[in-house]
Amino acid sequence: MYMNIINKLEKVIDLAKEKGLCKTYFTEASEPLELIGKLTNTNPVQTTIFALILERFGDYSVSIDEIADALKCSRVKFIKYMDDIEILKKKRLIRETTTYRDHRRDNIMNFTIPLDVVNSIRKGIEYKAKSIENLKPQEFYDYADDLFTAVKEDDIETTSLHEELNELFSLNKNINFVKKKKEHNLNDISSIIMLTLCTALVSRDDEKIETGDFSDIIGNGAYRNFIREFKQKEHELYKKELMKFDSQKGFFENQISLILFYKVHVPFV
Repeated sequence: MYMNIINKLEKVIDLAKEKGLCKTYFTEASEPLELIGKLTNTNPVQTTIFALILERFGDYSVSIDEIADALKCSRVKFIKYMDDIEILKKKRLIRETTTYRDHRRDNIMNFTIPLDVVNSIRKGIEYKAKSIENLKPQEFYDYADDLFTAVKEDDIETTSLHEELNELFSLNKNINFVKKKKEHNLNDISSIIMLTLCTALVSRDDEKIETGDFSDIIGNGAYRNFIREFKQKEHELYKKELMKFDSQKGFFENQISLILFYKVHVPFV
């Protein structure tokens, strides 16, 4: 079964690179496209894009330009396939990632395949993304912790993190954190910072975090603004008495040790 799937994937990739997304391609690749599509629950175009990204698994992420080049497709023409890219992301079959060139962030969209998807395809099992709806509190925070880890390891783009968290919040309105976030009218950045500390408390039993723990998660600009506002006691998390300094550690030049106000522990987590 494994070699059969690999052979089908290779045929899809070879034909797509040779012919592009033309009528002849879809005719000649119909059999492998149907087999792989059953495992991923995707249409022929989505299956093709998925296969091209999967080809680079374990190597580097694939840029949207590289996918267009492989399909002999201009950048402008490829725009019509962006909805298919979004569907692959929503199905959690691909993940948008961050890449760097010359130590600077690359603004081109890049994608990779999560390991659990690869394992499912390898075993010939239909991939079904794990439901994140109506999670238990521990599951909610464990999932958030996994997302934060993925960002730190450049497996998820910051924009994708916001999308993932917004979906997590919308599907788990029963969770205290989501209720309190809405009650305190926290903006996106404050919500992420607050969730970072709550996650550390619930998932790792750690009552304190260093601000450096979430610098990669919220981005350099937002991080600098947070440090400045928090030191001046102007940040909304401080003014609303949700988060405070760890008095035992004080300030570092670009880093603060933070702790939740005691009265926040139970209501939020």
